[in-house]
Amino acid sequence: VANNAERQRRIQDRRISQRYSPKILLRSLSASANNVDTEESGLIVYTGSSNQDVTGYRAPGHDGGVLLILVTGTGTMRHMLQDANSDAGNRMVFQGGGNVNVATNQALGLVYRDSRWRELKWA
Repeated sequence: VANNAERQRRIQDRRISQRYSPKILLRSLSASANNVDTEESGLIVYTGSSNQDVTGYRAPGHDGGVLLILVTGTGTMRHMLQDANSDAGNRMVFQGGGNVNVATNQALGLVYRDSRWRELKWA
């Protein structure tokens, strides 16, 4: 029993650590992408030079997952609203009701809630 409790504590500690020190994933897409695998990262940096569409990101498996998207390449990443090319649980919802373009040196924040990635906006 003690070993199981200790194992559960370590798992929880690791989850907390990953939430506050997210894994960074560098990507350079050569084509538009559906159901992009985040590999459990909290930050995806797009470094490519061509414009691409993203229809969705793989769901984290729980509400409250946070994903930050940063574009450092010269290509614009167009994030598609509720696009049917991605699985329903991987789709994105934006406050403006349309697609969201993320250009060089811009970022997009998403939080996973109620089976969708939802745009974060700061006032």
